[in-house]
Order: sequence, then C-alpha cells, then structure tokens
Amino acid sequence: LTTALISITGAGVLFANMRIANSIDACVYVVSVTGNGCVLRDLEIIDGAAANAENVIHCTTDRCVLDNIRIISNTGGTQGDSAFHLAGCDDMVIRNCHVFGGDWADGLIQNETTTCTNILIDHCSFQTVATENILTAWLANATGIIRDTTCFISGAGQVTELSTMFGGNVARKIILDNVRVARVDGGPTFNLTGSSASPTAVGTLPSSEQHWYVDSAN
Repeated sequence: LTTALISITGAGVLFANMRIANSIDACVYVVSVTGNGCVLRDLEIIDGAAANAENVIHCTTDRCVLDNIRIISNTGGTQGDSAFHLAGCDDMVIRNCHVFGGDWADGLIQNETTTCTNILIDHCSFQTVATENILTAWLANATGIIRDTTCFISGAGQVTELSTMFGGNVARKIILDNVRVARVDGGPTFNLTGSSASPTAVGTLPSSEQHWYVDSAN
C-alpha cells in the first residue's frame, strides 16, 4: 500500500474519538494529514500482530494538534520507521500522547525532508523496543520544546547514547525540560536537561519514581 489508510486533506478538520486497527504490514501511513490547522484527538491506533505500519501518523502541515493519541505497536511485522513522521510542520503541538511497543528504525518522532519549527511535545510517554534507541530525530535547526515526558528504551547504555537517542550531533534547537529516560529492563531512570544536541543526565531519580511502568511484553 503506497497511500494512507486515512487521508485528511482539508484545513481545520477535527478527527476524533476513533479506534483504528491496521492489518496491512508495511503500510506507508495509517493517517496522513496535509491540511493546515487540523486537530487529531482521542484516537487509538493499533498494529496487528504481524502488521507494522512504516509510519503511523504523517503530517506536513502547520498548526496541527495531536492530542490524547495512543499508538500500540509491536515487532511482529516489518520494522516500523516512525510513530510520528513530520515534514515542515510549524507551530505544532503533540500532547498527552502515548506510544508503546514499537520498533522505530528512524526515530519514534522523525522530522524528515523539511525542518519543523516551534514544536511542543508535552506530557507524553514513548517506548521503543529497538536496539537503535532512537526516540526523536530532527533536522538541523529544528526548534521546539519536549517537556514533562517519559521515554522508555530497551538498551543499557542510555547515558552515553543520550545524544543519539534525541537526534544530536548537529545544531538542533530542541529544548528538553523535565524529560525522563527509563530502561524497560529495570535499569536506572534519568532526568534530562539541556538541548537535543547535548542532553545532560542530572541524576538518578529515587527508586520510588523509577518503575511505575510495566513493559507490555511481560
């Protein structure tokens, strides 16, 4: 399938209160948004047992809001590329979104082709079970804030891999504010500060705050 299962092309569309089950392995996009000022709210998107979408939500527009979206993926089908695939999205908000169980080769949130600016990612929880540990991947000079968000990774080397996980090594301008990184195998949880190019772990959180999440695979 080379087109989206659901395509939203008009401006100012509200798409809400839907449960979407993807049964097509390597589906390019489950939902594609190409109209400015759209709102996607209160959605649940689930991949089949052997049917991983390449990109779950694809957006190329400005002022789009993704609110309270739950994406449940797995590793049973073709490896996915991204949960949120963004190209040239300005003034975008991703809030209260939760992504579980995916194998995201290019970044759970991937900014590709055209730089995104003024992105706000707020109160989300993200999980990747891939060894790549790529949580977000930004083009140079992308701008925005990731705040009050918890990220779960599968690997043990998150302290040395923080820059890789957040798409570092170029002049990106994504600010991290109260971003926590935890290992799903029970490793330490770190609170991060700084920018996506050079995030800093500011210490291990108390054990009482570390392990509230239960890996869906167990």
